[in-house]
Amino acid sequence: MKRYLFILGIYLFFSFDTNAQFYELGIGVGGTQYSGDLDAPDFSTNLAQTQFAFNLFFKYNLDQRFGLKASYLRGTVQASDSNSDQLWQLQRNLSFSSSINEFAALLEINLFKFDPYDDRTSFVTPYLFGGVALFKFNPTTEYLGQTVSLQPLGTEGQGLPGYDEKYSLTEFSIPFGGGLKIRLSEKMIIGLEIGARKTFTDYIDDVSTVYADYDILRAGNGELAAALSNRKGEYLENPDPTEAGSARGKSTIKDYYLTGMLNFSYRFESLFSFGSNQGVGCPTF
Repeated sequence: MKRYLFILGIYLFFSFDTNAQFYELGIGVGGTQYSGDLDAPDFSTNLAQTQFAFNLFFKYNLDQRFGLKASYLRGTVQASDSNSDQLWQLQRNLSFSSSINEFAALLEINLFKFDPYDDRTSFVTPYLFGGVALFKFNPTTEYLGQTVSLQPLGTEGQGLPGYDEKYSLTEFSIPFGGGLKIRLSEKMIIGLEIGARKTFTDYIDDVSTVYADYDILRAGNGELAAALSNRKGEYLENPDPTEAGSARGKSTIKDYYLTGMLNFSYRFESLFSFGSNQGVGCPTF
């Protein structure tokens, strides 16, 4: 196995055309969407909860097929049981909103050779990307006209004896996806990109496991934690007591967040030639 990886590495190294290396600096606008325990059963409802997002990125193109990209993404994800048409979700009555701040390192692969300055390469190319990211989130909800941060409350008993520790608000994810890029000129590139982030947390929405014992939760984490752990009483006039240990979420499937971006980038030859008209390859007339 090691021998095959070594051979692959040697192949990639010698396949790079050093004359085709270039840089890009760009910005993107679009949206972020969440996938997790508060999903509605139909796609259109989930899509309607998409929120505005933007990203900034810097890319070093090793050649006309491979690029290394560093990016920052800022967005918001949200969902509410009240948007579902399922009675059990309406009765559960949970909701959340969370900002997403993500720093990612990505490998981008063009399916066709691509360089806006070189007419010998494709005018348009689909591409794939994947990598690793570190992101920060903070689930909140609205209660009695106030925005409340949920993680410090321990709504599933976190921090109490016999329960898990409070979850971290900083986690890793694996970004992956693809898109289509088009050269607008020798220097300008536009791209449409769809991506997903596989996370290693089930608490972007503050919902994962089971209902904690209400009395223990109220005594240990406070009245507000107990009230926001079980919000059935806000939907039902006379709710039956929720048994401790009954399902509140589904911990076997981690949360995802999805992105759709329209990207614009500027191509330049080196870190010392930003804005220069110099280039390599065949210029466009």
